[in-house]
Amino acid sequence: WERDDGFHVLDCLSTERRVDLYGDAAVFSHVVLTTVRSTRDGEFTTAQSTERETIVLMRSGADWIAVHEHL
Repeated sequence: WERDDGFHVLDCLSTERRVDLYGDAAVFSHVVLTTVRSTRDGEFTTAQSTERETIVLMRSGADWIAVHEHL
């Protein structure tokens, strides 16, 4: 993406964050506003998208490991 389309993530803003714990599992969800830049026909374009993201994590000793992500 970066080489072929000049695609770069310029910024991500996380809001409406929530964590639900289920024993050794946790579900993190939030709304993320992402700003990207790409090149099309030699011209830079900038775009924004707003998405809800959910990440499932599992406890592994003292760490939390992401095991699934959904946008």
